[in-house]
Amino acid sequence: MPDTSKTVIAALQDRYIRQAGVDSNTSQDTLVEFLREIPHDQLIGGGLLADLIQSAHPDWRLTDEDKAVLIAVDDCNKMVFRLSDLEAEAEQRIFEIIPELACQILLNPGIPIDLPEFSILEVLDLMVNCTVGSSDDLVRAGEQLMKKLDEVVSVVRAEETDYKDLEKDLQAFLDKEQVRVQKVEERLAASETGQLRSQRSKKSRLRR
Repeated sequence: MPDTSKTVIAALQDRYIRQAGVDSNTSQDTLVEFLREIPHDQLIGGGLLADLIQSAHPDWRLTDEDKAVLIAVDDCNKMVFRLSDLEAEAEQRIFEIIPELACQILLNPGIPIDLPEFSILEVLDLMVNCTVGSSDDLVRAGEQLMKKLDEVVSVVRAEETDYKDLEKDLQAFLDKEQVRVQKVEERLAASETGQLRSQRSKKSRLRR
């Protein structure tokens, strides 16, 4: 294990594991396989990964390292959702890639520090940033965004995801949508300005 990964694991264990557990009976490979196969309906409405694992496999005993990572992922997600202004439809898309986020950190604990140029963390950042302040009362722009995020979720949950291509594709979509929405807003502003001028003109004529 690289030094960075060892440092992260040591820090997480110190933060989240108060007492060393008994010998584990579940390998990391088995844990990762379970996380990647969690059915969609079990992710609806969120929920903690640790609770899902405990509910499905109460007899599993994980290593302290793996437990620390899972608790950290759950803890970070709770904080992000608490601090971000995400509505239900947007939040659900984020929930659905959390299991893969946990897998990525289990397999490479150094990711949060090493910050590779393209990774699931960058995609997750884009997803959160573009949905902050979104509304359940979706107009066309919101509907298009949710459809795109559904595509992102499907790609992330598939095996061997190319995060470079995924991030560039999502960014290109967001840039295009931003330009389109800006043009719509400009047309609306122009229309409202025209209506105000018309109203003022009518009032002016009535006063004569």
